[in-house]
Amino acid sequence: MLRNRIKLTWPLFPLAFLYSCTAEQIYTNVQDDHIRQCRLLPVWQQEHCLSLNDTSWEDYVRESQTAATQSEVD
Repeated sequence: MLRNRIKLTWPLFPLAFLYSCTAEQIYTNVQDDHIRQCRLLPVWQQEHCLSLNDTSWEDYVRESQTAATQSEVD
């Protein structure tokens, strides 16, 4: 229910800019945007909001590799 109230926005970058970004830069931008969106919520909801997307870069890479491997199998 809370997740529905949080509208995560993807910054509208020109495609050339996205192409020049590393995966880690894109990950950082998405995380920063999520934090900004959480800070717009009432104080009592911010901690929960932040915990919804609390993934380290290493975990993100591992999950991405797992998903890529799984899609190759399917």
